[in-house]
Amino acid sequence: MQRSLLSFAAVLLIGGGLVWWHANQSPGVARLPILENKAYQQRSRGAPRLALVIGNGKGYGGSGFRPLLTPESDAEAMAKTLTDLGFQVTTAINADKATMEGRVRALTDAMRAQDGGTGLFYFSGHGVGLKRSRRNFLIPIKARIGNEADVPYQAVEANWVVERMQATNPHGVNLVFLDACRSYDVPSLTMSGGTGLAEMPNPQGTLIAYATAPGKVAYTAPRERHSVFTASLLRLLQDEQEAGTSVASLMIDLTAATETHSLGLIEALRVHSPQEAAGLEPQTPWVAMSLRQHFCFREPCLLARHQDDSAQRQMEQKMQALQERQVVLERMLREQQRPREGTPSEALRTQRQRDPQGQAEAAQQAAPLDRPTPIPAQGLDPELVGLPGGCFQMGSPASEQGRYDWERQHQVCVKGFAIGKYEVTVGEFRRFVEASGHRMGQCDWPSGKDWRDPGFSQGDDHPVACVSWNDAVAYAQWLSGQTRKDYHLPTEAEWEYAARGGTSTRFWWGDQDPICRKGARNGAKFDDNATCNDTGTEPVGSYQANPYGLYDTAGNVWEWTCSAWANPYDGSERGCQMTGDADRVFRGGCWRAEPRYLRSAFRSSYSPGSRVSDLGFRLARTL
Repeated sequence: MQRSLLSFAAVLLIGGGLVWWHANQSPGVARLPILENKAYQQRSRGAPRLALVIGNGKGYGGSGFRPLLTPESDAEAMAKTLTDLGFQVTTAINADKATMEGRVRALTDAMRAQDGGTGLFYFSGHGVGLKRSRRNFLIPIKARIGNEADVPYQAVEANWVVERMQATNPHGVNLVFLDACRSYDVPSLTMSGGTGLAEMPNPQGTLIAYATAPGKVAYTAPRERHSVFTASLLRLLQDEQEAGTSVASLMIDLTAATETHSLGLIEALRVHSPQEAAGLEPQTPWVAMSLRQHFCFREPCLLARHQDDSAQRQMEQKMQALQERQVVLERMLREQQRPREGTPSEALRTQRQRDPQGQAEAAQQAAPLDRPTPIPAQGLDPELVGLPGGCFQMGSPASEQGRYDWERQHQVCVKGFAIGKYEVTVGEFRRFVEASGHRMGQCDWPSGKDWRDPGFSQGDDHPVACVSWNDAVAYAQWLSGQTRKDYHLPTEAEWEYAARGGTSTRFWWGDQDPICRKGARNGAKFDDNATCNDTGTEPVGSYQANPYGLYDTAGNVWEWTCSAWANPYDGSERGCQMTGDADRVFRGGCWRAEPRYLRSAFRSSYSPGSRVSDLGFRLARTL
C-alpha cells in the first residue's frame, strides 16, 4: 500500500474482477463507479446486522500496558450509534481473554445461522502487532505479558476474529474496526514486535479499518471522551448523509477527519512540549477492503446517481477539497492550535434553535443595502450596528488569490439584525463571570493560561480570548436574561455579511494585503501607518472600521459563530446549531494570522469546548 494525505486502498468487485483503487490518485486516474445496485438493495432489506463492541481500558494490572482513558466511552458510544443504525449489538467492557473469545464465538455462530447479513467487530484498547508473522493481538484485561513469547497465549488474535467472521459469513459483509494501535511499556515488544499493529491478510468480503497505518501509534487527547479515530468515526456514522453513502466514500472522509484532528493535537503538544512532539506524524487510518457488494450503514443506500458523470465529479471534488483543507490546516497549525474538548452543557440544550432553513423568508424581506444604523450602548447593552436584510455573494470566486475550495461562492440572504460594533472585551466578560458565577477552564493553548492571563498583556478594553464556544453562548444567554433582548452569536452568513460591509473584494478595504505582511497583525489596513504588533491583541477599535462601522472584523481575535462546520456549504451557514459536539465555525483572522486568513471569505472551525489565546467573539442581536 501507498502512504499519502488520504492513504487508503480499497478493493472493489467491478464487473466480476478485482480492482485496487487508491484514494490518493489524481481525479480521473482511477474512477469509482457510482451505480444503482438493485441486487444490493434487495439483499439489504431485512438482512440481519450483528455487532460485537469491546472496550478495554482498565484492569491491565502489572502487565506493562497503561490504563487507557477512552475505550469504555468509545465502546458505549459506538454501541449506541450502531444500535440506532439497526444493528443488534453485544457489548463487553473491560473483558478478559475468556470473555472476549466467548463473545466472538457467539457473534460468529449467530452470523453462521444468518449467512448473507452484516457482521461488525469493533475493538478499542491495547493491541500488539507481530510484523514478521503478520499477526495482531488484542490485549484483554488481566493479561500477563512479559515478552513476545507470552502474547499468543495471553491475548486474543485479531487474525482469528477476521478469519472466523469470513468463514461463518462468506456471502455477507464483514466489517472490522481496530482502534488498538496504542503505546505500551513492554520493552521487548517494542524492540521485536514494533509499535502499533501489523498489516494482516484481508479475506474476501471483509473491510478492516485500522486506527492508523501499520507500525504507527494512535493518539488520544487529554480530557477527550473518545480517541481521535473513534471520535471521527462516530461523527460520520451519526451524520445521516455520510451514513447513507457507500462505505468506500465514508472511509475517505474518515481518513481526512482523523488526520485533521491529530494534526491539531500534535501542534498543541509542540507548543508547550517540543521534545515530546518531535517526530510525531499525523494519524492516518489504514483501510483494507475486499467487499463483494456495496454497503451503507444507513438504509436506503444512496447508490443511485444520474447517468452522467456528475456523481463521479462530486466524489473527485470532495477528495480535492479534503486535500486542500488539509494543506491549509498544516500551515495554520504552525501558528495556532486545534484542541478539542467537551460538549455543550445541559443548559445550552434549552437554547432556542434558530431556523437553519430561513433563506426563503429572508429573501422575501431582502432589500438593497442601506446605510447601517448605529445603536448606542445603554446599561448592559453593548454598542451595536443595525444592518438591514439583504442578499450577497458569500464565499470567494475561483479567481481570488489565496482562496480555498471550501469557500464556494453562492448567494445567501439574511434578515435584518444588529451586530456588535466591537468584539466582546475583557472587562465585559469579567462582569459576566463575576455576576453569573460561570466557571471557566484553562486555555488549551498556551497551557496553564486562561482568559484572565492568555499569555500576553491585556487591559479591560482588549478583546477577551481563551473563551470556548460554550463560554460565548453562556455569555449571550446571560446578557439576554439581563436585558430581555435576544443576544446570540451571529450565524456564519450574518458574520460574513457584516464583515464584508457591502464589498466583494478579498478584504473589506480591497484586494491588497494588510501592511503587516508577516502576520497581518490585528488587521492593519494596507495603507495604515500603524505599528505592527506580533505579541498579542490591541484594544478594540484600534484600527479603521469597515464600511458598516464595525471594528476588527479582520484581525485582533478570531470570532466564534453559532453555525456548524460544513464542507461544502449545505445551508448550515444560515442557522445556529445549539446542541451536539460538531465543530463550530470561526471567522476573521487574529493578531498572529497570515494575511490570507484575514480574507472575508476564509473559514475554519474548532470543537465547541476549545479555548485558544487568539479566539474570542462578538455578539449579534435580533431586531
